[in-house]
Amino acid sequence: LASPVFMSFNAWCQQTQALDEGIALYKAEKYEEAVSAFLKVREADPKSSTAAFFLGMAYKQLMDYEGAEGPLKDAVTLTPKIKEALIELIEVDLRLGKLEEAKEWIAVAEQEGIKPADTAFLKGLVFTQEGKNQEAAASFAKAKSLDPEIAQASDIQIALSHLRESELKGAKEAFESAITVDPQTDLAGFARQYLARVDEAISAQRPFHFTASLFGQY
Repeated sequence: LASPVFMSFNAWCQQTQALDEGIALYKAEKYEEAVSAFLKVREADPKSSTAAFFLGMAYKQLMDYEGAEGPLKDAVTLTPKIKEALIELIEVDLRLGKLEEAKEWIAVAEQEGIKPADTAFLKGLVFTQEGKNQEAAASFAKAKSLDPEIAQASDIQIALSHLRESELKGAKEAFESAITVDPQTDLAGFARQYLARVDEAISAQRPFHFTASLFGQY
């Protein structure tokens, strides 16, 4: 009896070591090597949700979203579930254009209260792709209220939602708000460029005023 137990324990130690090595490669940003390591771990232990999560994340870092989708699905369905994988899976489905799948996972995230701000932001992106600009703006506003760290990105998305509805005043206010959050970021620079165009468009809509002045000169 001792021999099989020892062999099982030894195999478990080897898998744990291989997983740790894969995680170290991932943290070192050696994503291709990490993928190879995690594939071996998953081959030895297909039920490891941790290996599935890191494999999906490594694929995601390589922008191989099709490769990332399957492991991330496993990470949120195997035991124990990796809650952090859910938001990553939603983003991957959005990048793959799988809106229905993304909406299903968003509903799960909302029900379980997983990262409400990120969930609201991603829901806004779904509404945007569906052409539901008012609903998108509302979701981005919710995300902004829940997490100040994504306020600037949310403001810009709100502004773009207003632009798509030709609501120039609302777009102007949202771009100005985005700049106020942190004027030094690239997002603020993006907002300034759009704000200048919005101001021009607003000026073009104003009635034309003509003033005549008569000067006498000797």
